[in-house]
Amino acid sequence: MKNKIIILFAIGLTYNLGLLAQNKKHSLSYFIVDGISNIEVVNCVPKSTIDFYSKPGGGKFMQEKIADEKGMVLFQITNETMPAFCSSRRIANNVQGTGAVIHFKEYDFNLSYLEYFLVNNENQITWKCAIPSTKNATFEIWKSIGSSAFQKIATIDGTPNNQINEYSFKEDNNQAEAVYQLRVISDKTQKYVSKNIVFNLENTFELYPTLSVNHIFIENRISREKEVIKF
Repeated sequence: MKNKIIILFAIGLTYNLGLLAQNKKHSLSYFIVDGISNIEVVNCVPKSTIDFYSKPGGGKFMQEKIADEKGMVLFQITNETMPAFCSSRRIANNVQGTGAVIHFKEYDFNLSYLEYFLVNNENQITWKCAIPSTKNATFEIWKSIGSSAFQKIATIDGTPNNQINEYSFKEDNNQAEAVYQLRVISDKTQKYVSKNIVFNLENTFELYPTLSVNHIFIENRISREKEVIKF
């Protein structure tokens, strides 16, 4: 009987140590893009269930998410009530989780106002971002011409000072069609990829004022034909 108890204790200890080892692997990142909070939990057991709660003591159950094949969960929320923590359910749908509890901390970055313009024959991309002083973030500009693969063409360091800072990138528009992406790297991990930003030379017009009052020039960038609009 004594030997049986020792064996069961050893099995239980091994199991709990295994869970503890798995719990240490869980990682959570939280970033905001255009007012939408994105919560990523990685290193979960694939297909395991992750529960989100509203308060540190439990509070309101908000939502459950199923980890994908790579063990990643993405929870997006637009209202002001942010989860306080999430936990890996020990058993659900015949998949055993770790029981880990992951508390939310400070956001990684808050990205907003991503815009693009054609100004003086230059493609310009601007955006605003707040980065906490305890975090770091780097912006990468990736570019594709026609159907070619995207390549990184610029890296811009973020400023971690808890304030909203404005950033920009520009280059000459000399291709028939240039497609850009803004990517955000935080803690050495790619956290965000923007939608494709397309500058189409053939379909682009420039508008700019004249010295005369109530006149505007419209110029075709290919033919360089101009037209004056009076208003």
